[in-house]
Amino acid sequence: MHVLCLCIVFYRRVRVSDDQTYFATCSNDGTVKMWESSRLDGRSATNRSRYTYNKQGGQIKTMTFCDSAQSIAAASDSGAIHVFRSVIWTYM
Repeated sequence: MHVLCLCIVFYRRVRVSDDQTYFATCSNDGTVKMWESSRLDGRSATNRSRYTYNKQGGQIKTMTFCDSAQSIAAASDSGAIHVFRSVIWTYM
């Protein structure tokens, strides 16, 4: 069993990709972050996300994967919905 300690920021939602290789979080600080699942295991454990999307503004209330996990849709308390590509995974 692995424990993920997210002690600094309150994450509103955690969504895991269908293949479980990565997951995304959203929070009140207005960011959506993408994380590698493999980075939570053993000596390679890290507390840094691979990508941060912070262009939306407001507190991100919810988000979900779409387009076969190639994109993320995020909704903020300002009423804005942003859909952005999760392109980081093409560079790994």
